[in-house]
Amino acid sequence: MATHEAFARYASAQAAFGLYLLRTHRREASGSCRECALLHPCAQRRHGAELIIHFGHWNSRQLHPETVASTPGTSQRVYKHVTSAAA
Repeated sequence: MATHEAFARYASAQAAFGLYLLRTHRREASGSCRECALLHPCAQRRHGAELIIHFGHWNSRQLHPETVASTPGTSQRVYKHVTSAAA
């Protein structure tokens, strides 16, 4: 049981870090990332999306409901949403 709880804490931290990356690596009007000035979506923003997709379902109640949902196919929709140029 302790291993499950430890992994749940780890998964929660990874999903939270992914959300942090999404919030900080946003598109500017120029089309580049506000944080690192690379073409949007930058590698860090894509990595944040991947962390949420991979670890988010272990702790989806603490993440924003628009970011992670518990329906089939959510991973693809979330990835498209967070990596789109409009984000």
